[in-house]
Amino acid sequence: MRDEILNRIEEKSNIPPLPDILIRLEAKIDDPGGELEEIAQLIETEPVLAGRLLALSNSVFFGAGREKILSLKGAVLRLGLKLVLDLAYTLELPRIFSGVGTFNQEKFWKHSLAVGVLSRQMAGKWALERRVGEQAYLAGLMHDIGILVFYFLIPKEYRKFLREVQGVEKPLEILERETFDICHAELGARFIKKWWPLDDEVVVAVADHHRTLDPVQDTDLVVAAVNIGNAMANTQGWRTGLGEPGDTLNRKYLVARGMTLETYQEFIEEAQEALDSAQHILDD
Repeated sequence: MRDEILNRIEEKSNIPPLPDILIRLEAKIDDPGGELEEIAQLIETEPVLAGRLLALSNSVFFGAGREKILSLKGAVLRLGLKLVLDLAYTLELPRIFSGVGTFNQEKFWKHSLAVGVLSRQMAGKWALERRVGEQAYLAGLMHDIGILVFYFLIPKEYRKFLREVQGVEKPLEILERETFDICHAELGARFIKKWWPLDDEVVVAVADHHRTLDPVQDTDLVVAAVNIGNAMANTQGWRTGLGEPGDTLNRKYLVARGMTLETYQEFIEEAQEALDSAQHILDD
C-alpha cells in the first residue's frame, strides 16, 4: 500500500495545489522592493481573503484602535507583512481542503492553528531570528496535512481505517504505519516537498513532528518548536479528535532549554490568552 500511495503523490491525482494567491503574496512580501500598494492590490483579487483580513485588522486582538481601518492598504500596514502572510495561509488552507473527509474539520484546523501559535511562541523564546518563528508557525499549521492527503489519495481505505481504529489506545501515526506502512507525518512532508514551494525547514518539521527529541543532539529549532507545540496542544485539550495523541511533553528537552515548571506555567497562560483570541481567525 505504501508504494501505491507514494506513486499517487507523484501523479498528483486530484490533490489541490497551493493557492496561487499564497505563492504570489509570499513572493511580493519577500521582495525587498515590494510596495505596500501592490500587496494590497494583490489581496484585493481574492474578495473573501480581502474581507477577512480587513475584518481582522479591526479586531481587538490585532491591535485595533479607535480609528476603523477601511482600506486593505491600511489593514496591511496595521497587521504587518509577515502577519498578513500567516493569516493568509491560515484562512486559505481550510478553504482548499473544505469538504475533505468525514471528520470534524473545525476541530482539526483549530488544533492546527493552536500548534502553529504555540510553535511560533516557543521558537521566539529560543531563537533571535524572526524567520525561525515564521517557519515554525507555518510548519505547525501544516503538521497534520498528511491526514487530508490520505483522504485525497485513498478516501475509502482511510475512512474505513479511522472507523476501525476508533477507541484503540495507540497513537494515530503508529496505527497508520501498521496499516499503510506510512504515517501522516511522512506523507504530508512528501506531498509538500513535491508540490508546494515551501522552505525545506517546514518540510522537515512536518515530517518529524512525532519524533522523540534528544536534548543534546536535536538542534533544529523549527522541528523542536513544532514537536513541543503539538504535544502542548494535545496536553491542553486542543486536539484533532482523530485517534489518541501519542506524544507526551518532552520535559527533558524543555529543561535543557532552560524552562522550569514556573516558566512553563507562565508560557501556557500566555499561550491560552493568545489562542483564545486567535481561534476567532477561523470563525466565519
